[in-house]
Amino acid sequence: MRDALSLTDQAIAYGSGHLQEVDVRDMLGTVDRGRVLELVTRVAEGDAAAVLTCVAGIAEHAPDYGSTLEEIISLLHQLTLAQMVPASLSG
Repeated sequence: MRDALSLTDQAIAYGSGHLQEVDVRDMLGTVDRGRVLELVTRVAEGDAAAVLTCVAGIAEHAPDYGSTLEEIISLLHQLTLAQMVPASLSG
């Protein structure tokens, strides 16, 4: 609980007195899942220039690359399940 309170205090200070998701993401170095989806989409399209643009956009926010890779893996896992076992999407 103390860690949660400490992170909350840090996030409020980081956001100049306001607590907003975008500020918390920036503070923690996490990447918006929409950016991950865009990156995977560009890879699937085979558009190397767009992939590099997406990666550069992600890099601007000093992300936690380990967390970003976990998000990519999670998304690819979900896509695989949707393709191989469509019934897994319900529920």
